[in-house]
Amino acid sequence: MAKDGNTKAIDMRRYFPQLDHSAQALVLETQFEEFRVSRSQDHIAPPIALWSGVRTGAEWSVREASNHSELARLLPLKTTEGLSVTLLDPELNSLGSVFARTGNDTTTERGRKPNRDVAVVRDHDGRSTHVVRSDGPTGLHVVDATGAVVVFASRGDDPDVLDVLVLPAVLDSRSEQQTDAGFAAVTALCVCELLRVGALVAR
Repeated sequence: MAKDGNTKAIDMRRYFPQLDHSAQALVLETQFEEFRVSRSQDHIAPPIALWSGVRTGAEWSVREASNHSELARLLPLKTTEGLSVTLLDPELNSLGSVFARTGNDTTTERGRKPNRDVAVVRDHDGRSTHVVRSDGPTGLHVVDATGAVVVFASRGDDPDVLDVLVLPAVLDSRSEQQTDAGFAAVTALCVCELLRVGALVAR
């Protein structure tokens, strides 16, 4: 679904007012009925909540933490190979989609390494923009279309908390398409975590 002239992209930079072309640290907390994305400050000050997601039936509503306005909706649909999650803005225009693999991390071709791709991010025109890959049982990273790693994520002692490092390439977007892709890249981690805890229910 194409965007119309009245639809604004989700500008990742608005959540990072002190963006100085340096990496930004996030904290992703996932529970069965909700998730929360916060920006880390330092080891003393608590994280600043950016947005949160709440489940209503099969759908998820992603809301801005400061005023609870809706940023996006996540609509999971079951496919033969995994789960496809469509991202819609409040006017129901497509921001993109996240295809997440389900089941064991295996390959059918003898002698090849297991497939580490756990999710693929596509823009609203269906073009692949990012791939989420696993780094063992506790880590993930996101690769853009050029092959560059743009997001790192790892899980510590708390299984419900994912520490995320977002590199400037995701945040310093110069076009609407890149901006939506940046939001989708971070949201893809949320999708992977919700899938891990069994919180995504396909229609």
